[in-house]
Amino acid sequence: MKRIDRRELLAGCAAVALLAALPTALAAEETLDLDSFLKLSQSVTDKEDLDPDLAERFLTAFRAEGKGGALAAAIEGGDRDGAGSIERDLVAAWYTGLVSGEEGTRLVTYQDALIWRALPFTKPAGLCGGPMGYWADPPEV
Repeated sequence: MKRIDRRELLAGCAAVALLAALPTALAAEETLDLDSFLKLSQSVTDKEDLDPDLAERFLTAFRAEGKGGALAAAIEGGDRDGAGSIERDLVAAWYTGLVSGEEGTRLVTYQDALIWRALPFTKPAGLCGGPMGYWADPPEV
């Protein structure tokens, strides 16, 4: 009979704990729908006019990064993610157009990121501001 050492025992315990938590995480993620996600996004960004099509793209990106369970917990009012970090991730995503995770960073949008609303004196690079010579006229105030 092989004796197991402490590392093997701890690894086995961690695997059992992960498997025990998996059904709960999957069940929480199943309750996550687009309307709930959009309401949470509106709440944390303080913007009522967020685009539902863009919200669907963000939700898909968050799920792809394995953050669906944390979003579902935030929607249900719990803070299982610790100090609201999923809410910070959500605000950062809407303002930058990027969703970051262990798999890397996913571009969801560039021109529709909220940062361009926060900086009305500029526009996304590569976006034409008007007809030829539009910059010669003073801006409308």
